[in-house]
Amino acid sequence: MMRWQPPIFQFYAIVLIYTIKPKYFKYYLIVLLSATYFYSGLNKINLRFINFIWAKSILIDLFGFSSDFAFSKLVKALGFILPIIELFAGLLILSKYRKIGFFTVIGIHVFILLYISPLGLNINSAVWSWNIIMIFYALAFLKQNTIDKPKFKIVEKSWVVLLYVLPILNLFEYYYPYFAFDLYSGSRYYLYVKTTSPDETDVSTLNIDNWSRKNLNVPFTHSHFLFKRFIKSYSKTYPNSNALFEISCYPFKTREKYSG
Repeated sequence: MMRWQPPIFQFYAIVLIYTIKPKYFKYYLIVLLSATYFYSGLNKINLRFINFIWAKSILIDLFGFSSDFAFSKLVKALGFILPIIELFAGLLILSKYRKIGFFTVIGIHVFILLYISPLGLNINSAVWSWNIIMIFYALAFLKQNTIDKPKFKIVEKSWVVLLYVLPILNLFEYYYPYFAFDLYSGSRYYLYVKTTSPDETDVSTLNIDNWSRKNLNVPFTHSHFLFKRFIKSYSKTYPNSNALFEISCYPFKTREKYSG
């Protein structure tokens, strides 16, 4: 589940649609790519992205700017330009300005690779190859002058529902984030594990997202469903740990507590 990021969902969807409708595969693929960028941009239009990804991760960790500069009001406001560009790139690739959209997409993925690869912060290795594949998709579509469109029947309607309707539920936390193309939008939740030493003199707190990044080099998906799975698995594996679990919700004023 930790590595079950957007590429897996996308690959399964591609194989499924190629099996069902191989004649119109290119059309279905471009719709899938459009939804990916549209919702990826839409999910980033929030202060979590601005504070955690834009200001902290990109400006401070990647480029080395000072905190005063990165968290200034003007600079933070400029951070919203990135998701807006991504959102409109997703729309453009379905329009007559498709080439502009795909050139923009290539620029987006080149930047992402510089950001997450060993050339940058060396993080989230599970999606390095996926970003390269997305560039190849864009290059392939730049050479396509025309794409056959199917009639709007049951398969087409189902495809639209899967890619454009169901992801809306993620905005209300009723859908798995990665299936809704919720990428680098800033964590909505953090899970902490608190353990006490046998003599009860020392209490340690572990941020599971930090643990995941250090040991698996992938972020922990900010999903209540996955948090509950982790708590259940941890309690089963370490029944005598007497661990306490805490889920903190942005802006971290509300906390849910569970015992092992």
